[in-house]
Amino acid sequence: MNTIKNVISETESFFEKHWCKNVEIPQWIGDWKWEGSVPNHDKVGVYALINENGEVVYIGVGASRGGGQYKNHGLSYRLLNHVITTDKGKRRGCYIAKERWKDVKEIYTIGFPVDSYMSLALEDYLIAKLQPTRNINKK
Repeated sequence: MNTIKNVISETESFFEKHWCKNVEIPQWIGDWKWEGSVPNHDKVGVYALINENGEVVYIGVGASRGGGQYKNHGLSYRLLNHVITTDKGKRRGCYIAKERWKDVKEIYTIGFPVDSYMSLALEDYLIAKLQPTRNINKK
């Protein structure tokens, strides 16, 4: 079973091979309480979906350029369209996982500058290394 620790470890290996030494290395952010903006909401990047057992079940990328007031908000755009939805039983700004992702209990993100291709490369690298069940089985 792969956990967020495995994701972080493999990300560090990726950065050792592919990151510019004089630029600050992006970090994974989690501990989102399903309300307010998702971590790195204003960046393009990679997200990891974690189930109730702590297993990373899916790794995805939010690389959209967006438009209007949400220009370059790739992560929030992707998560709002495919993973999370407004929790209608609570106040504005609270979220729940969409039905397809109801087993997801945590979301971690790592953000990149908008002009970076690294989010696409990191997503591909992590899927190849960790083979999360929902990426491999296409559920």
